[in-house]
Amino acid sequence: MTVSQKQLEANRKNAKKGGVRTDEGKAIAKCNALKHGLSAREAVVTAGEGAVRA
Repeated sequence: MTVSQKQLEANRKNAKKGGVRTDEGKAIAKCNALKHGLSAREAVVTAGEGAVRA
């Protein structure tokens, strides 16, 4: 997929603005790892009865 020069410049400019700044946004963003981890192929349990022991 080809991106126009104008769009590329806009993307670069927006990337410099940084990430989440509000407390509300930070509260939402902290759940991203859990949300995306739900689609993992394997689960790694490190505590409790199902913990993997080396």
